Amino acid sequence: MADAFGRKKVIYMSQVSTTVLNIIGAFSQSWQVFVIVRFFTGISVSINVTLYFVYGAEFMTTKWRGIMVITPWFPLTSVLCGVTFLALKDWRQIHLATALISAIGFLPFFWVPESLRWLEVKNKKTGFEKAVTKMAKFNGKTIESRELLDQIMHEEILTISNDHGRKENIFKNIPRLFGRKYRRSTILVSVSSFSVAMVYSSLGFGIKALGGNFYLNFIFFHAVGLVFDCVLMFAPNLLGRKRTIFTFATFSSLCLISAACFQNFSSDNSKIFVVAAFVMTANLTINGVSNEMVLLLIELYPTVMRGLATSYGYILFRLGGILAPILIPEEESNFFICYIAMSGFVIFCAIVALFLPETKSKALEDMFQTQVDVQSPKEVEVRDTVT
Repeated sequence: MADAFGRKKVIYMSQVSTTVLNIIGAFSQSWQVFVIVRFFTGISVSINVTLYFVYGAEFMTTKWRGIMVITPWFPLTSVLCGVTFLALKDWRQIHLATALISAIGFLPFFWVPESLRWLEVKNKKTGFEKAVTKMAKFNGKTIESRELLDQIMHEEILTISNDHGRKENIFKNIPRLFGRKYRRSTILVSVSSFSVAMVYSSLGFGIKALGGNFYLNFIFFHAVGLVFDCVLMFAPNLLGRKRTIFTFATFSSLCLISAACFQNFSSDNSKIFVVAAFVMTANLTINGVSNEMVLLLIELYPTVMRGLATSYGYILFRLGGILAPILIPEEESNFFICYIAMSGFVIFCAIVALFLPETKSKALEDMFQTQVDVQSPKEVEVRDTVT
């Protein structure tokens, strides 16, 4: 949908539907209606979560894309949700509060522009010029000459005409995920995303095992994640995308192995706190891996199919999350095997990362045949700004 109709329209359409569905859910009188509402709410939220990184990344240079994916928006909003749930507790009030927040989140629709890259590849010259003018005005700049804009659009028209009109049929992009150019990356990202999701979701289910008030545990868990992400948000630019995934995944695997050892071999009464600390650290680190996988999905594929590729990645994340309970044992004595299995999944992801292409020093592609290798950060800034 985002590749066909635009990033902005689809994101804010999902924002409206989330608002409406939460209001309907708050006043539902039967569990059947409630289940249906929750089903469509899940679809609506998934659309938003899938696209907001894509939308933001298409305005940013390679440096800021690396920072954006680990900027702790998710932990921050999770903490706010935990505080809201703790304060309200009534499910109807929670739905109404969520609807209010979603409605507020729709307000930027009236001043944020559509993705310039999407407008460019769709040859929407008028929309492109309006978006650039709006951005220039917001930043206190003036456009002294439109020659550069005309040149960009002219070059894109030539690119589109040489592409034999294939971009117009969005469904033809689906097989291209597994075409010769992208097959290897797609398969490697697929297995990595699935593995990471299984481990991340399995560890997330363990929040209730911490004991005490669930809401306070939820707030504490994500508050730690907030601090953790702030520390690690510069890693993608310092280490590169591949090395960040490898480093985070290896560290997470070591934490899980340590948790397994303490779980099985330690008889100290305090071992539950030590195991919880290792598991929480592993979960926070694996969250960084999942964010980096999203960044790779954004940077590996061109604008004409970036929304499709990112959606495909999130489908695999969801499948991994659905199957995650398989890793959760019913008896505490079996947690040793559980942690070892999780460690295996994570180290597998670390090894796979070594075979993925590095995208740190590459500008985003727009069309299928335009791949630009950039030699210096300064050139990246210029290419990303122009395209």
